Amino acid sequence: VPANLATRTAAARYLANDYDCGGGTNLSAGLETASYLHPACIVLFTDGDLNVANSKLMKDARRILGPDGPQMIVYGIAPRPNTGDEEELENLVRQQQGSYHPMDVPGASRASATGSSTEH
Repeated sequence: VPANLATRTAAARYLANDYDCGGGTNLSAGLETASYLHPACIVLFTDGDLNVANSKLMKDARRILGPDGPQMIVYGIAPRPNTGDEEELENLVRQQQGSYHPMDVPGASRASATGSSTEH
């Protein structure tokens, strides 16, 4: 399937509204698994509902990926407002020298109304 605005929007809408993973994301385990592939870049789509504390996530990411590990590109799909989820993702990409891109999904809530991205 070609990646264009329509397919990206459909995928984001599906992930935000129609797919239930059953709870918080174990991002540390995901990073561990991805590291076995020795990627140059990790692209993550998440609502930011993580099941790990920010300080533990930062330590785990540094341990798993290393200081010069793969670049991280994180797309925040409608993180829940007023939870700190978006800030946690921004801290992670800052540490891993990546970029964070909030995605507005029709019909889903957004933590920030600015629509700006944080790139590092």
